[in-house]
Amino acid sequence: QGPFERERDWVAAGRMLARLWLTMTKLGLHLHPFGSIITNADANRRVRDRIPHDPTEGTLWLIMRLGSGAQPPRSLRLEVDELLAR
Repeated sequence: QGPFERERDWVAAGRMLARLWLTMTKLGLHLHPFGSIITNADANRRVRDRIPHDPTEGTLWLIMRLGSGAQPPRSLRLEVDELLAR
């Protein structure tokens, strides 16, 4: 959680996340962000009901799972070529 109200907050948060993710990858660790928990209003409300969060300390903008071990399963998302129209 942290500042996430203005564009400059979003950029700073994105830089922090990119640095964290790259550093973890370099160390052989894995990061799995749960974006839909943040962007889906109903899921966000339910998680805020379960996770202690003081709104005066900023917006809850990232929830993730961290770990190590074997290569994590590949995402079932569409490949770039399947998303772009030609």
